[in-house]
Amino acid sequence: MKKRLLSILFCLLTLVGLCSVTALAADQRVFDYSDVISAPDEALLEATIEALREETKLDWVILTVDDAGGRSSRQVADQFYLENGFGVGSDYSGALFLIDFDNGEIYISTCGKGIDYITDSRREAIFDQCFDEVVDGNYISAALTFLEEGEAYVEAGVPQDHYYVDEETGEVTQYRGGLSPFSVVLFAVVSAVIALIFRFGVTRGYSIKGNSYVYPFASKSNIALLNKNDVFQNKFVSTRRIPRSNNNGGGGFSGSSGGGGGSRVHHSGGRSFGGGGRKFR
Repeated sequence: MKKRLLSILFCLLTLVGLCSVTALAADQRVFDYSDVISAPDEALLEATIEALREETKLDWVILTVDDAGGRSSRQVADQFYLENGFGVGSDYSGALFLIDFDNGEIYISTCGKGIDYITDSRREAIFDQCFDEVVDGNYISAALTFLEEGEAYVEAGVPQDHYYVDEETGEVTQYRGGLSPFSVVLFAVVSAVIALIFRFGVTRGYSIKGNSYVYPFASKSNIALLNKNDVFQNKFVSTRRIPRSNNNGGGGFSGSSGGGGGSRVHHSGGRSFGGGGRKFR
């Protein structure tokens, strides 16, 4: 009897342990396959990301690889993000920072709202901040810089001139942000007030006392037929040039450090991704 109880207890403890490991794996966001980040630094990154996920409502992932398996840095980053189910919300919002020692490239992959916050010019600004750290082998500092700069851009909000450029079609789409709950309520109240004022004015203007009044339309009306000619006066055409940068990241847009601008997007696994990279060797 005691042996049976011990066996059951052992099974329960094993099950609890497996569940704990699964939970930890599900929450893991730092994947140092190149073994260039120490265990304490990994713990620091995990804690930083946990707080950042709660604050920004975006997912944040750090990845290092030695072997890209013949794939580009973009393919490694996008596929890893897809296959592990990262992202927050229905649009899988988040950003992944990759140090690819096989291709000699750092790469940032963005998805969902991550595309809006980390535009192409902002991504290049992040690379400007962390590039020397990667070259010098200070990989923990590079990862922390990515997280800190990413947080700052989320706090700054989506640039007013933000737009998307589809790599395959070249189509340019202007960003349209959603309204805040306060704005929705405010617009509803203002619309209701305007509607009431308009209704009151119309009702008052057309109110007639009694029911016997007949409008003398025959004497009050008049018809005048005039010739109508359409004359073409002038034509104005506005054009807009979208500059492209010559960086190694696969076609980002140039811009001021940390500015706004657009995001070049591509499609992978049925989702839209932004991102780009920079060679460090």
